[in-house]
Amino acid sequence: YMQLNNFDAAMHGLEEAFPFMHEGAHEYVSLKNEYDKMIVAERGDLLFIFNFHPSNSYQDYRVGTAQSGKYKVVLDSDWLEFGGHQRNNRHAVLLSSDQGADGRPYSIQVYSCSRTVMVLRRVGNRGRGARLSRESTTGNADEFCY
Repeated sequence: YMQLNNFDAAMHGLEEAFPFMHEGAHEYVSLKNEYDKMIVAERGDLLFIFNFHPSNSYQDYRVGTAQSGKYKVVLDSDWLEFGGHQRNNRHAVLLSSDQGADGRPYSIQVYSCSRTVMVLRRVGNRGRGARLSRESTTGNADEFCY
């Protein structure tokens, strides 16, 4: 259960760094795709991309966003510390395009691994607690996610 505990701690750290659970926080579900088993939701300043498919991963899956810019991964359940396979580059910067998707004016393309959730945050949009430390989950204080 160590990896589940790590994920739980990371989710609490995510809320502390980028508050998204408070009443009145922005929330919008832009995609519910039963065939692909995908859900994409905005909550606060974060973009949650869920892939519930038991076997299908999707390369270059287009996801609608409300804002243009650069996006970075702040949490990915596929990271090694959560029992995943680290299939996405945790330091990659994703650039939005002007091609809208899912009723949103902009979009990004992601590699969405089966049975995972990836959480993105637009770079340059800093709120309270600008850094999310992974120290609580990995013991490595010199690696941060933004």
